[in-house]
Amino acid sequence: MLRTVPSGESNDAIANPPQSRDVSWMQSQTSGRPPIQIGWVVLEGDGSRTRERVEEVAGLLRAGMEEQLPEFAWQSAVVERRLARQGAQIDPLDLLELGVQEKIGHHWDFALVVTASDLLARERPFTYGVPSSALETAVLSSARCEDGETGTTRVLQLARFLFASLLGLPAGQDGAMRPPEIGQNTELVPFSQAQVTAMRERLADVGDERLEERHDGRGGRFFKLKTLAADPRGILRDVIGYTPWKQPFHLDKLTAAALLSSLLMFLGAEVWELGVGIDPVTLAAGTFGTVIAATWFLFSGQHLSELARDAGPSEQIARTELVLWICLFTGMVTLWLLLGAAAFTLATLLPRDVVEGWTGATLDPAARLSFAAFVSTLGTLAGALGGNLEAEDTFKAQFFFDEEV
Repeated sequence: MLRTVPSGESNDAIANPPQSRDVSWMQSQTSGRPPIQIGWVVLEGDGSRTRERVEEVAGLLRAGMEEQLPEFAWQSAVVERRLARQGAQIDPLDLLELGVQEKIGHHWDFALVVTASDLLARERPFTYGVPSSALETAVLSSARCEDGETGTTRVLQLARFLFASLLGLPAGQDGAMRPPEIGQNTELVPFSQAQVTAMRERLADVGDERLEERHDGRGGRFFKLKTLAADPRGILRDVIGYTPWKQPFHLDKLTAAALLSSLLMFLGAEVWELGVGIDPVTLAAGTFGTVIAATWFLFSGQHLSELARDAGPSEQIARTELVLWICLFTGMVTLWLLLGAAAFTLATLLPRDVVEGWTGATLDPAARLSFAAFVSTLGTLAGALGGNLEAEDTFKAQFFFDEEV
């Protein structure tokens, strides 16, 4: 697992101690401005120039946000941390894990992890950064940004783009949300009025007290239920943003295992006899239980709950886990429906007299539907087993990465 070693904090972090969020929050309430804390994590060993650049960019980003969103009290902190595994290329997933741990430990609202090394890209030849709105954390690489003022400006462009992505702004062809590719104009374009409005709405929720702050850091037995009750519409919006119904098409091993096992079931007379003769109530209960079991098996088998397991109760982590649970459950339901539709179609195409000879029953539409449901239930369970054959990093990246910039 990831190991971090404290190294040092900037003067800005000392002036605005991350641990004193309750004090900062009360002070901001006196001024009528809710605080927004952005934490910056610099990898130790990247050099003092990287640290200086990050501190400069942090101040510039804070000043820019204060200018366009003055109703919030913007605060920033810069810390250095050591990554146990570090080479020429770094997996963004490791840095996201580091950022989440620091964000929760310091009670930041957002975290930006900056490295001077190249990032490992999964879908592109290379990547400058990876935002994760689910974790309110982003990873940024300055490896392809030159030295000097121009390079600092491009790092700022990238930081602004990633931060706005965490707030839900989509990428565009021009303006502030144009992906900051190397070689483009280095002019800093302000966010449009529509973009500022969208960020203001998101930040209004972020600026509110978290559940763990309202209860003095105590999670309680029903912390996840309280998290769900706090913002059910927002959680549903996050789930829809993940488009979980596309999950079977992105996880190849899961879908392949489900399809292969379902096809093999067509060759067994015993499977036909069980599928046609099973009680509908038993079939419905078994289907629901299987989908729940498959969801739990994937969630626990891929260690999706271990990003910040030592950080104590956190509304953001609880919210993320709820969203992932619902996404996985929706994906398993989608897989079940796809397998069921395929099984019903194939059952219709097979010679009727042969199948009736196996089952000893009339192969009417109700019998085909019962068999299809039975096969898709077993296929979904096999798919969950196959899903755990997916590489853990690949599986997590599928859910945590918004995109590779």
